[in-house]
Amino acid sequence: MRTLLCLLALLVLPAPVSAQVQLRGELARLGFMVGEWQGTGWVRYAPDGPQRAARVIARGAPMLSGMRLGWSSVATSTDRERAIVHNADLGVRFRADSSVFRAALDHGTTRVDGWVNPGTCEMAWGYTAPHDAQVLFRYTSRVEGTRRVEMGERSADGGSTWWAFYGAELTGTAVDGCPASAPATIL
Repeated sequence: MRTLLCLLALLVLPAPVSAQVQLRGELARLGFMVGEWQGTGWVRYAPDGPQRAARVIARGAPMLSGMRLGWSSVATSTDRERAIVHNADLGVRFRADSSVFRAALDHGTTRVDGWVNPGTCEMAWGYTAPHDAQVLFRYTSRVEGTRRVEMGERSADGGSTWWAFYGAELTGTAVDGCPASAPATIL
């Protein structure tokens, strides 16, 4: 009876932190994206438009037993409206059949596929707008010690010219292998 009670107690206790799911296979290269960061940022909706200040929260977590990275970066305006002014919510996977990283994300009400380039302490990703092949989006997210820097750019002419529509500086827990002095390189 005592053994049965001990086994039942082990089933209801939460798993220790060290037993959390890790990214597996090639996705482990994106381990620096796992965690939570908070900070400030800005968004502008036109190349010559005003910037809207925002509070930003970014989170990365392993999903599907470590075979997918879930990434979310949400910017909420700091003005009276407190509206969500930017939301990047994507899932990153590695396609073994083609040896490439891919992202799936929402663009408005449409689900789109995008590209991902992993680097040392940096991930670049982007996609084409679903209803206009000339409208392109690209992002970078870079870790430097406890600091994360995000940038979003947009092109309306198929990539000939780009303008920055989003930027953020966040802080969180330091990531192993990404010291503040590490140069970030996209592969």
